[in-house]
Amino acid sequence: MAKGYTRTGSIDYLETFSPLAKMTIIRLLLSLAFIYNWEFKQLDINNVFLHGELKENLYMVAPPTLTSIQLRQVCKLEKVLYGLKQASKEWLLNYQFFFISAGCTQSMNDHSLFINSSERSFTTILMYVDDIILVENNKEEISRIKQLWIKHSRLRIFEI
Repeated sequence: MAKGYTRTGSIDYLETFSPLAKMTIIRLLLSLAFIYNWEFKQLDINNVFLHGELKENLYMVAPPTLTSIQLRQVCKLEKVLYGLKQASKEWLLNYQFFFISAGCTQSMNDHSLFINSSERSFTTILMYVDDIILVENNKEEISRIKQLWIKHSRLRIFEI
């Protein structure tokens, strides 16, 4: 885990953002699923913050247990670590790219909400940090999205 609390905004990093769904959207999706008897799935993404790509040069002091590092050497990070201020933002960028390329539209009212609708199906995908809520009126569409996501990200998804 990186010591992100030691970093200063506008100096060490430019942007942060944590994808937190609005509670009203969560209630709405749960209500729709209940009223229309739609499929509802909650997914947990394992080790989600370890998969974001860093867009800047970032160095950290080597952990004391790393014996191959000599005194005064540092590690250059190429991927995001837990504890970095920009970890959530990088994860969200990856998430946005995937769902938009899969045909979803991002909501302007809640940036954590993606919607994909067609004549046969209506899918909502809502993100809350590393959890995803899928509400769908077509079981095959949920399965398709889950399989695309696993293939795209190589992340382990746990259905809750």
